[in-house]
Amino acid sequence: MTYKVIVADGSPSVRKAAELAFPESDFELFCFDNGQELARALPEIGPDALLVGLSLPGLDGYRAASLLRGLKELDRTAIFFLRGVFENFEADKAAGLDYEDVVRKPFDSEALAGRLKSLLDRRHDVWSFPEASEVAAPPQPARPAESRELAELVSREVDRACAAIEERVRRSVLQEEAGCRRREAAAGKRGGRKTKP
Repeated sequence: MTYKVIVADGSPSVRKAAELAFPESDFELFCFDNGQELARALPEIGPDALLVGLSLPGLDGYRAASLLRGLKELDRTAIFFLRGVFENFEADKAAGLDYEDVVRKPFDSEALAGRLKSLLDRRHDVWSFPEASEVAAPPQPARPAESRELAELVSREVDRACAAIEERVRRSVLQEEAGCRRREAAAGKRGGRKTKP
């Protein structure tokens, strides 16, 4: 059985990793980089699973999941939230959305594909054994060009994240230094005053 899966995340490397790891024999994959397009496509696609970034541009993951849960015909859709290393998962926003899990990026996309297939098979009661002629060959490793492209995407995202962290640390250090100078100046003014006996 082929399952319809939506991967909605602002990160090109997350979408590319899913394209490479989710076998076409098991999954029909739909990728979105923003929430507006996702919202329009949800009823039309009717996904079996939604993997959605918490900070999806245009419609965050919580609101996208809420929108999906509002569509009665999609009430059995499995939801996985994808969160970045520096993103906090807000459980109160996800309350009542009946999600499967929160997956931290970067993640093992092949393991997630296997886990998702097992979950969807259980939900759809697929217990029959395939005929020998239907057994799919084991997945082939990504071609070198695809692996390089994915590695470059991941490398660029890691570089951007490192630059953002360095900038935050630099600003924090500068603020702390300014605070120390202000405290020293204030202490110097108080220390220089003479008190009457």
